[in-house]
Amino acid sequence: MTDNAPHALTDGEWEELAGIEAVREAWGLEPGEGRAMLKECGTYAVRFDFISGSPGYVGPLYLLKGDGDPTCHPLHFIRKDGELVLEEDW
Repeated sequence: MTDNAPHALTDGEWEELAGIEAVREAWGLEPGEGRAMLKECGTYAVRFDFISGSPGYVGPLYLLKGDGDPTCHPLHFIRKDGELVLEEDW
């Protein structure tokens, strides 16, 4: 059965995303400022359990979007070798 519904992030996932330099730069966060700052900025975030037609379950896909310019694409991350990695090809 395919679960393509969006999932709310856990506190740990928020913290992990806030620790990524590309996220800190995009939101103007200082090192150590975490999920609370992202949430206070009106950030939208969601996780999908990404399943492709082949090979099947790929892993989590995270989308992170600020509440600013609606024409800007959200940042999207996948997990590689246990670490969240920004996917720049959109």
